[in-house]
Amino acid sequence: MGKKSRRPNRNKPKDIPAAASTAPVAGPRQGITSATDAVATFKQLFTSQDWAGLLELESKMSIAKTFESSNPSLAGIINFMLGSAHKGMSREGGIEQATLYYQKAIELAKKAGDNDILAKGVMCLSGFYVEVGRVEEAMDLYKSLYDKIGKERMDPKAILSFAEILEDTHEYSIALEILEHYLDTIERSWEKREQCLAYDMIALLYCKKNNFAKSNVYFKRELSIAEETKNVESEASALSRIGYNYGVMGDYGNAMA
Repeated sequence: MGKKSRRPNRNKPKDIPAAASTAPVAGPRQGITSATDAVATFKQLFTSQDWAGLLELESKMSIAKTFESSNPSLAGIINFMLGSAHKGMSREGGIEQATLYYQKAIELAKKAGDNDILAKGVMCLSGFYVEVGRVEEAMDLYKSLYDKIGKERMDPKAILSFAEILEDTHEYSIALEILEHYLDTIERSWEKREQCLAYDMIALLYCKKNNFAKSNVYFKRELSIAEETKNVESEASALSRIGYNYGVMGDYGNAMA
């Protein structure tokens, strides 16, 4: 039984050699006269995953520092993108640099009262901490965000991404605890596709904890939404996994149904 990829952008960007950071960079370089222009330029490079371009632009123009006092919200966005650039390049020293940029983005977002960039910075840094084995710090950071903005403001995609990182690092119990904490919100306000992804992830986590009966509860929820939304791939996957779980439990009648 193979594991589905649940994150839309799960594939990592190709590594860029360290030397690429000094190469010519595509994209606009002229006419950056305001914070808005700066962020637009950074976003263009960020969207195209031109990590070397982002770092080259920052090193030449010190844009993030320029706007820290006058526009901390936009400076926070720039720092967030630079953190993601260092993470995406996967080069020596990148972990430390990405951490510093994400921390700066969080600091500036708090100063500006910008909860959106605060949430992005916290969730990315939390996931990053998990990936490098700093799970307790990740959970403390995540909980601080939850306490500040509340359950309803937490972005479903960020929650799913964070839970999947926890799953990938075998922190199954923590991932389950987080997702089940959002069950009422998932049912009430998440989009159908995100509901499907959440139930699929919860079901798989219960499989990994050998609780196949509980796993089927959530695979059946996924199946119901998949049938409702005519998501053929999720429907077929859920049916297959429900049958597999029944087989593992020795309930061959239901497994063949």
